[in-house]
Amino acid sequence: MGRRSVQRAREVLNEGIPELVAKVDRGEVSVTAAADLAGLPQTEQREIVARAERFQRMLRQTITSKMIPIVIARTELMTQILSAFDNVIC
Repeated sequence: MGRRSVQRAREVLNEGIPELVAKVDRGEVSVTAAADLAGLPQTEQREIVARAERFQRMLRQTITSKMIPIVIARTELMTQILSAFDNVIC
């Protein structure tokens, strides 16, 4: 790890809010992006982190709602294939 990367990581640890540090630990935010945010006032950091979390939730919900019809269609297709296969064997 380069000297600049270590310096940026220290900025996050020393100036970042705990939620931001946790996001870096979980790999959800890069050290570089977190260091940029850590330079902001804590109230702004909290607002940005909260917005990012709301966006992630919305994205997960959207993906889930789009996937449900696909899963249902695949299940119905598999049921039809298995039923047809049973008819051929019997």
